[in-house]
Amino acid sequence: MTRFKVLITFFLALYLISCAHRSPQHKTMYVCHFRYGGDWKHFEFSETPYYEAKNFDANYFFRAKVEIVTPPSGEKLLKIYSYAEAHGRDQLIHQAVFNVSQAPLNENITGEQTVYEPATEAEMKYWCEAR
Repeated sequence: MTRFKVLITFFLALYLISCAHRSPQHKTMYVCHFRYGGDWKHFEFSETPYYEAKNFDANYFFRAKVEIVTPPSGEKLLKIYSYAEAHGRDQLIHQAVFNVSQAPLNENITGEQTVYEPATEAEMKYWCEAR
């Protein structure tokens, strides 16, 4: 019995040491940069294990909603919806989906996107990165 207790103690100690040296999983942060009329706005949000949507005013005319979705297939999707105000309510004028499962950190993961609203001839540009 004594040898058994020593072996169990030894393997338990090895297990605890190996657990202490594991680094916590890196949680990816995403930053989207919106430009309208020469002004930049930056919005940051984190990767979560569940559905997350962030709504924000990109400026006084455009609005955006950014979602991170992980469907059952397991790939991570960044969905961006752009809205413009028309007749007192928001109208969807642009929608984009990007697979960010293997997105490199600190690089542009969406490319520069241009959203154009024909009624007012307004234009907004945006791009997003993973950090």
